Amino acid sequence: MITKPVELVTQKNSVVKLVPKDSSDKDRMVEILEAALERAKAGELTGIAIVTDYEDGSSIRYAGFNNNNYTLVGAIEALKVSLFRDS
Repeated sequence: MITKPVELVTQKNSVVKLVPKDSSDKDRMVEILEAALERAKAGELTGIAIVTDYEDGSSIRYAGFNNNNYTLVGAIEALKVSLFRDS
């Protein structure tokens, strides 16, 4: 049994923090997506996972990776922890 939460450290911009659909921080979401797109165009990304949440309550998930699927799964787990911790 884990009694104390473990702080997971990731590289800058390696995990996208999702925000509630009623958030006014839409510019930040666009900034994060544009930064990831630029890194993908430069060939720096080896994997990506995107979960979208639409105003109508629907969602879509995308994933693509090259040989780093365990790293990507670890990043997703870190994101899940931060979503619950920060909510």
